[in-house]
Amino acid sequence: AQLPTGSGVIMLETSRSNTLQHLAPTPSYLRRSGVIVALTEQEERVSKAMELTPAEALAESARSRGLALQLDDGTRKSHSMAENTAFVTGFFKGISTRPAFAQLVASLYFVYEAMESAFDKATDPSVKALDYPELRRVPALEDDMAYYFGVDWQSTVRPTAATKEYCDRIRSIAVDEPPLLVAHMYTRYLGDLFGGQMMGGMARSSLKLDDALGTRFYEFDEIPRAK
Repeated sequence: AQLPTGSGVIMLETSRSNTLQHLAPTPSYLRRSGVIVALTEQEERVSKAMELTPAEALAESARSRGLALQLDDGTRKSHSMAENTAFVTGFFKGISTRPAFAQLVASLYFVYEAMESAFDKATDPSVKALDYPELRRVPALEDDMAYYFGVDWQSTVRPTAATKEYCDRIRSIAVDEPPLLVAHMYTRYLGDLFGGQMMGGMARSSLKLDDALGTRFYEFDEIPRAK
């Protein structure tokens, strides 16, 4: 349940600094940039479960044009690959364990704490323009951490090596290349707001969590329509 440094994030950073000129092909035998790519049956099944609607099918959506469309196009293959890791596929089969999910929550806490601290200090206009208070996740993650690890979690829980590397990367670009924080905003917030809703529901049902506890991270109270 460790969070890797993430090829999707790295690709996004590269794309962001190169005006998003590199667009990857997309799944389900769709043609993008003159290339047709087919995903495996498992990849398609998980993608459908995560409700990955092609951006061009969303005529009235902000994802159908501009930077949002380029990001959607350019990260679709990496998105599908991330969805098909052993942890995610096992999770959606209902075979995850509470300790494994708790470790995921812990990794997410450290990543979001690094991200949102960087956003607080940022002066770059592109970062400030996309920093929406209703998306912030640290307070919700603090509630989840207390649920899984107890009230003293701040003195007992430490990030894994992979999570620490992820956080170090965020802190590094916040100082050296702050516009690249936008890539991390996109990768994390969009995934949690859309596909993450499936994660929360599966966790509640398969892990037999107490009512309204343990999945605050997936609840965006100030966004009435999360899809």
